[in-house]
Amino acid sequence: MAPYIYAIKHREYLGSYYARIVSYWEKLRKWLAEQHITEFSEEVGNKYLEDVYGTHMLPKKSPVKIREGFRAVRMLISYQKCGEFEFRCPRVEYTFDGNICRMVFDYLEYCRTEQGNAQATLGNKRLYLYDFGKYMDRSEMVFEDLS
Repeated sequence: MAPYIYAIKHREYLGSYYARIVSYWEKLRKWLAEQHITEFSEEVGNKYLEDVYGTHMLPKKSPVKIREGFRAVRMLISYQKCGEFEFRCPRVEYTFDGNICRMVFDYLEYCRTEQGNAQATLGNKRLYLYDFGKYMDRSEMVFEDLS
């Protein structure tokens, strides 16, 4: 956790907030040891949140302690994924099921890896293409139906 602690120290958070985040990381570290898990990942972080809070998506109108617990885990996940702490915890989970949605997911991965789109750009594309893909899959449409 040393790189995360170094990164959070340089974010100019209040000392008390910093201490609370680090204490949540210590709770996570203990849980990892109890579960005999040596590698942290998004999947592991989500499993931890489900075990501790009953969900991996931040509930609406959560008390501060729950928000901070989620924030601490999401900080690790986002830092591991893109080298930065995300601004907010996501409240919506995008699952790309169905033929069209799988193609949308592949396209978004292409935009991220091959085109190097920024996170904000990918977020906007995901928002609109996800809804569009869900609509097409629900309607049992294929791309040929668009012409």
